[in-house]
Amino acid sequence: MDEFATELERARTLPAYDAFNALWTALVRLSNRENAPSEHKRLLDLVGRLSLQKVQQILESPAVHFLASLDPPLETVQTSPHEELRADEVARAFDIIKRSSFCDPQVALKALGEVLKIIRNKREHGFKSADPETRDGKILRAGRDILEMLCVELLPVISAV
Repeated sequence: MDEFATELERARTLPAYDAFNALWTALVRLSNRENAPSEHKRLLDLVGRLSLQKVQQILESPAVHFLASLDPPLETVQTSPHEELRADEVARAFDIIKRSSFCDPQVALKALGEVLKIIRNKREHGFKSADPETRDGKILRAGRDILEMLCVELLPVISAV
């Protein structure tokens, strides 16, 4: 776990554009300790270990609120004519987050995970500005904050195993 803690500390020193990728990679690598057959299922199993209180804290964070209230909404601004937008999927995910945060936080966290995956894919294929003041930069900063919260909360959970 020292390696994971070191990766987390290193990510904290990086700009959001790079930190998002470092934290996503750390989370995926950590999930590879799970026995599920797919990366998606391993990630779900990993975050499923978080307490409901911790999940609710993440769901109520300013970063989640920022992404949910982005204007124009996430996945409605095309950065390239070749880009496929997934506005309906993101809108559905935020609706699930809004409706399920208190009654079924794990379902809401799963929807948030889908949003993070879309941001990750957008970072790889659409977001090309590392400038933290651009729309891309602000989205990546919020995503980075959420990923960091997940990693921080998972560190003691994984260390206990």
